[in-house]
Amino acid sequence: MKIKLIFVVLVCAIFAGEALSQSAAREGSIPGVTAAFIPFPEKDKIKFEDAVERAKENDPKAYYWLSYYFFNGDGVERDAVAGGKFLQTAVGLKDPNACYLAGLYFEVYALRDEDDLFEGYAHLPENMRRSIFDVARVLTLNYINLAALKMPDGVVSDLGGGHFSYTNDVASGYVVDLYLTAVNGGLTCATNDIVRLKLLSTQCRERIAARVVAKEKERARSAAALNLLVDPNKEAEEARQQEAAKEEELALRQAELERERQAELERKRQEEERKKQWEYWSTWPNGLGEEYDKLVLDAEKKFNCVIDNSGDFMNVWICGGDKSLIVGITGNWRHDRYCKIDPDGKIVTWTSREEDLEELKWFKEEEARRLDELRTKWAEGRGMSLEEANRKYDEWLRSSSPCPFPSRRSPLMRRAGAALRGHGK
Repeated sequence: MKIKLIFVVLVCAIFAGEALSQSAAREGSIPGVTAAFIPFPEKDKIKFEDAVERAKENDPKAYYWLSYYFFNGDGVERDAVAGGKFLQTAVGLKDPNACYLAGLYFEVYALRDEDDLFEGYAHLPENMRRSIFDVARVLTLNYINLAALKMPDGVVSDLGGGHFSYTNDVASGYVVDLYLTAVNGGLTCATNDIVRLKLLSTQCRERIAARVVAKEKERARSAAALNLLVDPNKEAEEARQQEAAKEEELALRQAELERERQAELERKRQEEERKKQWEYWSTWPNGLGEEYDKLVLDAEKKFNCVIDNSGDFMNVWICGGDKSLIVGITGNWRHDRYCKIDPDGKIVTWTSREEDLEELKWFKEEEARRLDELRTKWAEGRGMSLEEANRKYDEWLRSSSPCPFPSRRSPLMRRAGAALRGHGK
């Protein structure tokens, strides 16, 4: 009897509690906490002028309501782009309502399932589809689907056209953060949206993984059947040919590397040989050197003259010096005129040939004789005759490019002698 009494009391209490709950629901509930979110409720509306003034102080709620005025054209010209910018500013200032509204906007219009980009939400449960469509209807009624809301810089659209996959951790994470800001601001109903979004992301990943597994199974099944069409002998032959081709390519490459190595060794050997030859022939008497000045002095003493090969011509000579002057006159790149002036300052010879002046003829022959003496001494010191040394030197010159030394025979008149120039006759 007591048990029946207790059971009746319990049933009555349950019915009484439900009746109270339904009564509370009819009387009304707190939007965003115990009821669905309502954007821009009339009772919280801020006058346009007040919103403008408060926005100057960076009031997030003022920016939120300015977005309403421009989205709906309430007392102002409708401008969805401006409304989106005001809403974006309110989001940046962490207004809970703005963050929740932006999160809903991005979830409905930006996030997509990779498999159902153009097929809506056919794969979702009925209650979840209805929830998303209700949100889309609220957004559409407030013209927010036309707003210029943008994902933060650095969030890359992986589906193109400004769409982001549920598996895009950066994009979906940004939307979750918006919902969390709304929750922290008192809109606890946003927790349902966080759960829904995470569920969509999980389902999307599961479908992608399942699709990958299905594709692998399809390939495996296809391969099992297609293997029946493969000739084992032909396949083995093709594998053998491929292996032979690889070996041949490797052998060719190794041969090419060996040729390059040998060519480099030969180049270094030739370079070393050229260096040795240059060092060897660099001591070859190519001119009289310091002996040339002595030859000039000997010629001046023998013929009682002064030899001037500076290239400048001056018809000026000190009379009574009892010496003649031999002048080499430069034209372009060499001496092409020779002039002899007697002790009285008179030009006695003007010629283009050295042989026409006995002084220069002797100078030329004496230079050759003394140079042969130096070369003979050089050749004997190396176990050769003069003729053999000359021949080998000429052969080396012809094989060297460019020629490492100047012409074997230096110009007859290279340096000025002790010419004395007067200041007038």
